[in-house]
Amino acid sequence: MVVTHLQFRYLTQKFQGYQTETTLAGQLVALVVSIKCSHAKETCGKSWLLVFHGQMKTLLLLGALLTPVWTALAAPDLVGGSRYSFGPNNATVTFGCDYIKNTSRENATGTIVLKLWARSAPYSGGDLGGHLLSSYKLEPLGGGMQYSKLSRTVKCTLPTTRKSYYLVMAVTEFRKGGYVVVDHANFTTPVVLGVPPKQFTMSGPWRWQVSDDFASVEMCVDKISHTRTNYTGTLRLALWATQTPYSGGRISGWEMGMVQKKALDPGYSYNDVHNTAKFVKPPPGNYYVSLLLLEFDGGEYVIKAWLPGSKMTNFR
Repeated sequence: MVVTHLQFRYLTQKFQGYQTETTLAGQLVALVVSIKCSHAKETCGKSWLLVFHGQMKTLLLLGALLTPVWTALAAPDLVGGSRYSFGPNNATVTFGCDYIKNTSRENATGTIVLKLWARSAPYSGGDLGGHLLSSYKLEPLGGGMQYSKLSRTVKCTLPTTRKSYYLVMAVTEFRKGGYVVVDHANFTTPVVLGVPPKQFTMSGPWRWQVSDDFASVEMCVDKISHTRTNYTGTLRLALWATQTPYSGGRISGWEMGMVQKKALDPGYSYNDVHNTAKFVKPPPGNYYVSLLLLEFDGGEYVIKAWLPGSKMTNFR
């Protein structure tokens, strides 16, 4: 029987997963497959003997490569170590691997997307399931090409349920209208992930107003509360201008005003908040304005809650 290289891979997968059950002692089933792989200038012959004896299965390689074979089918292959690390508050994640290599010396791969998933169990094939933490896209690899020392820092989307997860990094390739998993690496140590319960809340309507002489800005909010069972750290209420809507994590923009507030006792809150701060005008342009609550935590002020503006404001 003469088969192509692709058919060979399919047959070997089938035979390796095959199990026979027999009650006849000494029964022997042998299957010999002769493969001839033709390439532009190279050919090879392989003979495989698959021996099944009762519940035992033995794979014997009888042939030898007569000449080197370069696989015609292109596919990205994960090689070497894989790694990940989370940024502050798990808002970002950095992940990558040593190499992603094209298995073909001739043909290019499809577009590649590297994905980091959180699952209830290690991945062993089929549908990934679980929760997609993050991903990034890579251009197709040409024949014989590779990506080396891959590492990207991207935004992380945490699962809503806080529990222990197994992480898997999956290499996916665009094939026939969709992305399929072509290789993966499981991380053996589980990690606790999930959206933590809110420690601070700013609620009710809020507003801000710059004085007529542009010297000060008023910041007002209905309520600032917390769920701590002990004292909070010192608090700050700050007004920020950003070029894109703020949605959490590190903030980039201009702080237009800030006031410092005393720590809150357990069970206490600030109600009907009205504070006035020195106004610092941002550079001319259109900005989204957000009200931020920060707490002194671990030697620095950390954003704990925020209220975003619904529209842009022009500053001249």
